[in-house]
Amino acid sequence: MATDNQQFKQLLDISRDLASTLDLDILLRKIMRVAVNLSNAESALVFLFDETKGGIVLQFSSNIQNSRTILGSDISSDSVAGQVAAQGKPMIVTEINQDQRPIVTADPLLPPTIRSLIAVPLVAKDKVQGVLQVVNKKQGLFNDSDVDVLTVLAAQAAIAVENSRLYQQADLINELVHELRTPLASILTITYLLKRSDLTEEQRLQFTESIADEVTRLNNLASSYLEYSRLETGRLTFTASLIDLAAVLQECSRILQPKAREAGIQLTLSLPDRPLTFEGDENKIKQVVINLLNNAIKYNSPGGHVNIDAWGDSQKVGFSVQDDGIGIPEEDLPHVFEKFYRAAQIQEAYPGTGLGLSICSRIVEIHGGTIRVQSQVKAGSTFTIELPVCARDYI
Repeated sequence: MATDNQQFKQLLDISRDLASTLDLDILLRKIMRVAVNLSNAESALVFLFDETKGGIVLQFSSNIQNSRTILGSDISSDSVAGQVAAQGKPMIVTEINQDQRPIVTADPLLPPTIRSLIAVPLVAKDKVQGVLQVVNKKQGLFNDSDVDVLTVLAAQAAIAVENSRLYQQADLINELVHELRTPLASILTITYLLKRSDLTEEQRLQFTESIADEVTRLNNLASSYLEYSRLETGRLTFTASLIDLAAVLQECSRILQPKAREAGIQLTLSLPDRPLTFEGDENKIKQVVINLLNNAIKYNSPGGHVNIDAWGDSQKVGFSVQDDGIGIPEEDLPHVFEKFYRAAQIQEAYPGTGLGLSICSRIVEIHGGTIRVQSQVKAGSTFTIELPVCARDYI
């Protein structure tokens, strides 16, 4: 039997291994093997959510004889696995023949060969991906410590499963999505370890909060990668409506104003008296504006300025975002809208994906518009966007 420390070390090693595995079948076999080893169980099963069936299905079993169903079959909500998936909470059954809970006594997946079990949800980004279930402890009874260890494993497994599915779906940047998400498994495991009682309350809170922030940041970056892939392959849906550019710029300025104040940046907006209406996807245009404003604030200094100007006529509308920040070297200007490109002098000081401006460029292009940049080192940058008033020919 492994000690707690040995188990925790195994979890750290395992998290890296799972995160580096992209083939779903291989991944599920690893998850089951590790689950059996950590809990000293006889066998394990993995149920995964199937969107086409609207519920979980039995995806893999290390011993199919322990189940009365077949692989790929949908699982009833009246089963332990179904209940765990629905509620998102782990369940332990130490002795099935003595457990009188209806969900246990009526479970069609529990033949006499199953004496005890633990079922834990596979949750990633607050969404249940499936259920991991271990069956029959070889010695003694399953306990809360087994549940805790399997819960940590399930958290890593859920990220790895989601990662694998994303890899299979993404055609252009799947390798990069994988690389981006690999650190998440280790970070989440360390978060669990840092909650141990031998740390002070201050240390626990400090480390937990900082790692949670990093996890959120990396997940956001992964979303950017996936979005770019969808843009490139035409899988991202655009919905055209009549948009008031002035209202969009006002809303985005209001959203970013607190961030600007916190950074000591003055954010100003100048609008003409005439209406600035055009056709486009409002959410996508907001995304472009927010990205440009975020960059203008991020690459600026306390006491700096960010100015937004807008204009338009019967044929097109436009706006510019101007800052007086660090600027972009002349040799980098031709490449700023290329995917994954980041100027050498900002890569270490300003973390990022190199995809934000690429996404903006593709959104503007799909709207039939143009985006351009003017910049000078230590004097700032100006990004200018122009969009046709009528976009029905483009989106």
